[in-house]
Amino acid sequence: ITAISGGAFSGNQTIESITFGKNITKISAGSLDSCTSLQSIILTSDSVASLDAGTFDSLSNDFVIKVKASLFDDYKKDVYWSLYGEQIVADE
Repeated sequence: ITAISGGAFSGNQTIESITFGKNITKISAGSLDSCTSLQSIILTSDSVASLDAGTFDSLSNDFVIKVKASLFDDYKKDVYWSLYGEQIVADE
């Protein structure tokens, strides 16, 4: 799997954490819509995944996006990821 398509997890109200594997290169808008219990997204890729605008807009404001420490600055600078800059943390 290299991409998370729109609707992939949409409406799942029980998932609290999700880890995307190292091969994920794209996360599409709508993929996590209405995942009301989601608290953390963990990205294990060795590069910054492409992100559609508004992908995480339906999530609560207290969710966390964990990224590799070596990519932390790259995620914070990315046009779309930076929209969620307060949620991005380095995973050691």
